[in-house]
Amino acid sequence: MSLAPEISIIIPVYNDKAVIGKSIDRLTNFLGAENFNAEIIVINDGGWDKTAEIISAKSQNNPAIKFIDRKMNLGKGASVREGISAASSNIIIFTDADLPYGTSYFKKMIELLKSGTDLVIANRNLPVRQAGLTSNTQHPTSDIGFVRHLTHWGFGFLVRHLLHLEFSDTQAGLKGLTKKAAEEFLPSLKIDRFAFDLELLVKAKRAGLQIKEVPVVLETIGKSNISVLRDSFQTLKDILKIYFSV
Repeated sequence: MSLAPEISIIIPVYNDKAVIGKSIDRLTNFLGAENFNAEIIVINDGGWDKTAEIISAKSQNNPAIKFIDRKMNLGKGASVREGISAASSNIIIFTDADLPYGTSYFKKMIELLKSGTDLVIANRNLPVRQAGLTSNTQHPTSDIGFVRHLTHWGFGFLVRHLLHLEFSDTQAGLKGLTKKAAEEFLPSLKIDRFAFDLELLVKAKRAGLQIKEVPVVLETIGKSNISVLRDSFQTLKDILKIYFSV
């Protein structure tokens, strides 16, 4: 009889056929090398490419992979919530399909969650020396356009002054939490798309949970499913929805 997993890793995907197979293999190798008893929960958020076929084939050969295949696109937030509900362990980590920060930060996050931290978030803006990097390490996020820079500035202003979140990076695609902590506020989470991270942090802070940050550096920059103008308007609406709900 196999033991219940001690770690659940959640990956929401949407038309990610180019990366998801390699990411699952990399995660599986990492978990095996570290001797972690873990499950990988992949949620296909209504994509139409070959992503579902790739995940299905992987899950048939590996019982540690849980595959949730949704036919309708509901958003990252909805996918992560469904993954948390399906998780069998108390330690939960969710990340993006291309593993943008690799796997090297997982151990630190797991250690913090096991030692009493309720929520751990990756932060790309903390000093690079805290992430064990040399001064000549390039930061991939510096190569973005003016419109995106302006959008990021406005987003940060609203996060600080409207939602009163002091974190300098709320949107890095790597976070971890305990199932026990999630159950305290999971039913109250309503945001389905990219502002899900903000709602998660606002509700966790309001619940008095212990939140810690882990400095990270991007390893890869994958294909983005975000449209700056379209998703900026949606995110603004979601920020206002969060503001009026607390």
